[in-house]
Amino acid sequence: MPIQATITLERLVCFEESDQQNTSHSEPYVWPWLGILDGGQFSSTPTVATEFEARRNIKDEMRANESAQLPLDGNNRLVAQFDTPIRHLFLVVALLEADFDIPADAIRAGYQAYLDELNAQFRLKIGPLVTADTDEDRQAIVDVMKKAVRDKATEAIKDALGVGDTILGILGALDRDDFIAADFWHFDTIAPTVFTLGFRGVSGDPKVRTNFMRPLGISIQEFPVNYFLDCRLDAPDPNATHGPLDGGTFQPVVG
Repeated sequence: MPIQATITLERLVCFEESDQQNTSHSEPYVWPWLGILDGGQFSSTPTVATEFEARRNIKDEMRANESAQLPLDGNNRLVAQFDTPIRHLFLVVALLEADFDIPADAIRAGYQAYLDELNAQFRLKIGPLVTADTDEDRQAIVDVMKKAVRDKATEAIKDALGVGDTILGILGALDRDDFIAADFWHFDTIAPTVFTLGFRGVSGDPKVRTNFMRPLGISIQEFPVNYFLDCRLDAPDPNATHGPLDGGTFQPVVG
């Protein structure tokens, strides 16, 4: 019998944020992606990145011990339709912090490359990923995938920069959006559950002028950050008790 499953990204919690206040530098946003394996058919959502979704600010100047509800629409709600009993979901969410020096169209290009390359990598490696015998084997596959995704997204952002922004980048006068981390979850039984994604990484101080390509001679001052994202999987099987499997880091994707 066909079923529908929905993953909702609900609440972002900041546990650690050492960046200086009033720097317009603690504006987190997410890049969600969901891979869907239904029998022998693989699909993913979203497939098209818009400027609005590519850098959709969750909270201005988010500080440690603060939380924010995500809008329950757009890419924060990911829907999968299953027509066969063989059902897998693969959720990848990257968390970034905006500096706003990089133009919106370049960030959109990076998110589009991220979506496209995740789709391509999962299509290539879905079999070994599902059948991996150990966490170590699975992590080795993920490591190859994350490098390919990172390279594609980073290159897309660079390619989308105009001549003026490229020159500012070379001079170290263009602050990049900070990639914090990404988390990956694999569900091999689709049942109602709640779960939490974790993002631990570093962000740069925008008063220290860095550039996206980070050439030699550019000083980068970094501060630790730590976020958690509360999520929910809704599905029509209330008797199932099995939850998410194989949670692990999938980082870095960009930067």
